[in-house]
Amino acid sequence: SAPPVPASGSAAGRPAGGGAPMPAAPAGNPGAVDLSSMSPREAADRLFNRVMTSVSAGDTAQARTFLPMAIAAYGRVGQLDTDGRYHLAVLHLVGGDPRSALSDANAILAAEPQHLFALFTAAQAETQLGNTARARALYQRFLSAFETERTRDLPEYRDHQQALTPMREEAQRAVGGV
Repeated sequence: SAPPVPASGSAAGRPAGGGAPMPAAPAGNPGAVDLSSMSPREAADRLFNRVMTSVSAGDTAQARTFLPMAIAAYGRVGQLDTDGRYHLAVLHLVGGDPRSALSDANAILAAEPQHLFALFTAAQAETQLGNTARARALYQRFLSAFETERTRDLPEYRDHQQALTPMREEAQRAVGGV
């Protein structure tokens, strides 16, 4: 899986400028891979990775092409686990839909109130919505939970481990700690 994306143009690959909506683009060929031969979740994750790779490379045309396909693919999965819900939240952020991203993050937080990626994604969404006090509180919760939470053996923490440090650095900047 691709890394989570902090809201700034940081090392984890979020496009600078954050939440500018990406206009719809015509559906394209998702590459040489036959997505129909995969399970719905495998196809969704493959499309998520394609979007995130495009975002990290600054290829907005590719990201615009595959973003709606990735979101739709997660809609076909059915019941999403925490990692899948997190992926969907990130896709909503990338697509300029912070309300949907916040809804997805809050669904994770309802079950796991200290989940690092959900706290970070909710903070990003609140920032995009102009709710800076709420965003700052969420970043503070992220920082308070960081040392204990990051050691949990969760698939999303293993898959996105490289993004934890840039996320912590961004959260520290947001609360004025760096």
